[in-house]
Amino acid sequence: MHKQPVFVNIEGIDGAGKSTLAAALHQKGLAENQSIKLLEKRNLYGLTPYKQHHLSAIKGVLWDYSDDDPIESLGDNHWYHLICCWYHAISEEIRNSRADIILCDGYYYKYLARFALKENADIDYLRAAYRPIRQPDINVLLDIDPAIAFQRKKMLKRSESGAFNGFVLQDVRTSFIDYQGQVSAILEREMRLSANTIKVDACNALDDTVAEVWEKATLETMENSFST
Repeated sequence: MHKQPVFVNIEGIDGAGKSTLAAALHQKGLAENQSIKLLEKRNLYGLTPYKQHHLSAIKGVLWDYSDDDPIESLGDNHWYHLICCWYHAISEEIRNSRADIILCDGYYYKYLARFALKENADIDYLRAAYRPIRQPDINVLLDIDPAIAFQRKKMLKRSESGAFNGFVLQDVRTSFIDYQGQVSAILEREMRLSANTIKVDACNALDDTVAEVWEKATLETMENSFST
């Protein structure tokens, strides 16, 4: 029977530092000769040519758009289920991986939280779309004040300031802080409902956070080995 990898998801609001932490953890694993794989949207390396081609097409539709594109004209359900398609495919990649540890630079929680803030959102409907997919063994929640996250952002998409959810306030900074604060609350709730969640201060020294998360990931890997 194929042993499932230990799945560690790095999560947080926009600007929390997910990519930075995921990359540092990946390098830590490689340096210790661990069987480890990093899955992230911006780089689809390590996949078969077919999967790279397929997911690149979905990625282009989902995230490589111009800010003036009328994406609202396709409706919220279209976009939500297209995002679901992406994470169902990522889930299969995790299930079938031969690595001991899988790191994911953000999973579905942020999108569930964003759509939960839409008018007349049905949270049970939103959750149901992700019920069949592989849930993390460890969720790492990077906790950060949205005002600090805003300062870290060099570029902002409309989605990050809540423009698609009606968060158009006096200025972009105010919208970002208000919107991301509400996303953060739902994000943490949904993460804790589905997996063991570690909450760490995103402003801590990177080396300290890597050490804390790595200790828990390797412990989970050992327990996983003993149980199979």
